[in-house]
Amino acid sequence: STTENLTFNELTDIRLAYKEELFFRVACRKYAEEKSDVIAHKLRRFYAYYQELKRFATLLNAGELLTKIVSQTRMEARLLEMKNGVACLKRIHRFIEETGNPEPLSVHGFLERLRDLSYKIEYSENGGEDSVKVLTMHSSKGLEYPIVIIDGLNMPFRGADHDELLIEDKYGLAPRAFDEQKMTKTTTLLRRLCEHKQVEESVKDELNLYYVALTRAKYALHLIFKKKTLKSDVLYAHSFADFTDFSVWDKYVVSDDLLFIKKQERTAMPFEPDKRLEENIRRAFLWQYSYTGYENLPVKSSATQLMEKYETKAYALQETTESSGGDAVDDEFENLTEGLSATDLQAGIAYHAFLERFDFNKLYAETGEHITAIKLSAVVEQTLSQMNLDDAENARLLSVEKLVEILSNEVFDDLRDKKLYKEQQFLVSLPVKDTYGKKKDENAELLSRESGEEMLFQGAIDLLAVGEETIRIIDYKYSQKSGAQLVERYKPQLDLYRLATAKIIKVPPEKIRCTIVNIYRGFQVDVE
Repeated sequence: STTENLTFNELTDIRLAYKEELFFRVACRKYAEEKSDVIAHKLRRFYAYYQELKRFATLLNAGELLTKIVSQTRMEARLLEMKNGVACLKRIHRFIEETGNPEPLSVHGFLERLRDLSYKIEYSENGGEDSVKVLTMHSSKGLEYPIVIIDGLNMPFRGADHDELLIEDKYGLAPRAFDEQKMTKTTTLLRRLCEHKQVEESVKDELNLYYVALTRAKYALHLIFKKKTLKSDVLYAHSFADFTDFSVWDKYVVSDDLLFIKKQERTAMPFEPDKRLEENIRRAFLWQYSYTGYENLPVKSSATQLMEKYETKAYALQETTESSGGDAVDDEFENLTEGLSATDLQAGIAYHAFLERFDFNKLYAETGEHITAIKLSAVVEQTLSQMNLDDAENARLLSVEKLVEILSNEVFDDLRDKKLYKEQQFLVSLPVKDTYGKKKDENAELLSRESGEEMLFQGAIDLLAVGEETIRIIDYKYSQKSGAQLVERYKPQLDLYRLATAKIIKVPPEKIRCTIVNIYRGFQVDVE
């Protein structure tokens, strides 16, 4: 054959030879170029044949090219040797048939059509020879069938379309007459003539269509009528029955009484009900949501969104309102930045980026002890020189002295021999009572109850240190607040982080310690 088949084992060998390649086609290409065994020989033959088909694609349409492939690869013979080969071959022929619907398409055009069809082509198993096809008269044109049944021949024609603006080939424009004063419109002699010609043409078209339907049968033709309505002049025909001279076919006419079954009275069919089915139906209709009262809660939330609901923020806003003489603070950004300048905020971002990139293993000497402040200063300077921050302006905002002060906190002494996760994002399902259950509102009692209802909680931990004995969550804040103020404000957030981390790594929450590092003021505070 033009191409050679690759066995499942050979395909497996190709993948094993290039495990690092994401796409299998790339692995095949490399195998053909770099190997010299039987598999590579088959692949090279395939690529040579592929290039030949690309050249033919510039001359042949998609149907012709597919037919050529089927012929050259002896696909039909090989399929017919298989158990379900006939069915497979029918599907291939249906696929090729689609390339010419409604007109022959190029390879590119057919690929676009497949994309528009979501790469799905409808296929019906009833399209074989031993089947019944339901077609319109139009779609049967050019086809033949052993037996043809034509139904509904007393259905009236749709009739000619009489547009408001009527144009006839011979007489041209045929408008109506409009009386602007009486606000009426009437037909004209020319328009009647044109409409009559349109009716004649439509009747001729219907007669031609009827002829097409009658000539599709090879051996038997069945016509189904409700009544005989032959017209003396076919120009006045309103249905296909008006075209038919029944006197010629009297001996073939069968009374329609045989085609209809008399209506019978319905009788009751008593039976013993299925108790199990009855119970399932009753349970389905009487089902109630298990967590009544939780319907309006969001499916997913974050620490920031949940903290906005806590009473601590309401108190802060209330105090701000009272101290400002009754003017409410509407600027959410101003509340979050705590009065810091734009330069301070940019500096906070820069310090955060430094800590995200810093290698905390450099804080320890070979003996395992924390390095001295002098050595720490040298490590920070070396790191800054090697670190590629987002821009030079951010680098200028960093102070070596401030970084040494931050990294000298006790919390960073406990990171040795721990697995560190920086900027660790998570998405976990937590009980509602541990999330929204802490709200201080009218639903607090309901939401704090023990129930199985959960919600998705997402967040990001600045630094997570996982050890065999202890686990520590370290959160960076750039704030002017004191330690007590930071704990009061951010304890709800860190409590949620503690619960999420405990569930993800499957440890008790009590084993996890939370610490806030205030970058702005250089101290740490533990959150119990």
